[in-house]
Amino acid sequence: MSCENYKQYDNRWASKRYAGDTMAGSGCGPTAVANIVQQMPTEVAKYIESKGGTVSGHGTIWSYIDVALDHFGYNGRQLNGTSLYGVQGSAAETTWKNAMWAGNHYGILLMGPGVFTKGGHYITITEYDGNRCYVHDPASAARDGWHPWSDFEGRVKVFYLADRADRKDSAGSGAEETSVNTYSFGLEQIDLGSVGIYVLLAQEILLPRGFYKGTLDRSFGPMMEAAVRAY
Repeated sequence: MSCENYKQYDNRWASKRYAGDTMAGSGCGPTAVANIVQQMPTEVAKYIESKGGTVSGHGTIWSYIDVALDHFGYNGRQLNGTSLYGVQGSAAETTWKNAMWAGNHYGILLMGPGVFTKGGHYITITEYDGNRCYVHDPASAARDGWHPWSDFEGRVKVFYLADRADRKDSAGSGAEETSVNTYSFGLEQIDLGSVGIYVLLAQEILLPRGFYKGTLDRSFGPMMEAAVRAY
């Protein structure tokens, strides 16, 4: 089987409690793991919490990502013990890239402020081709797809690897993944009347937290303005 692409804001578990919050708000860690281990995010979340692997209001403790991968049979490895945010070309980064490039692993990255988050956020990496990573982002369908390494460079806090148990039968799914549009993001101010991918990203942040009540239509109208003010 290929890697899953679960979202932490899925209605099946968005409101479930996790780490003193909800899965929608703080469930990126178990969801990133669930994508790899073929388990529902709620099952991974239940296991991590049973081991004391969360901090209330702050999400998943770094060292419990590889513990969860191990538990579900995917030989998890955390490659660095302290944050590498702001560091480029570390030994952990090189080891991670080489392993991913060989095609025998899936990856998880704990990202710091940048393209994927303003704070800390776990994402699943299904492929690395030497220049780009294919992302399954638990918090945003709009950020799924190929991203250049420049989106990650100096912004990764922790690198993780997991055995790619499906590598013998993954060729078909890989071909499907490469047909998805490539996304790369910078910074852009949005306001009333704005339309596009940046509005969608904002909607995907505000919707699971209950501020935005509309649809994911990429349009910054009165409902979005009210949601931003409420937030």
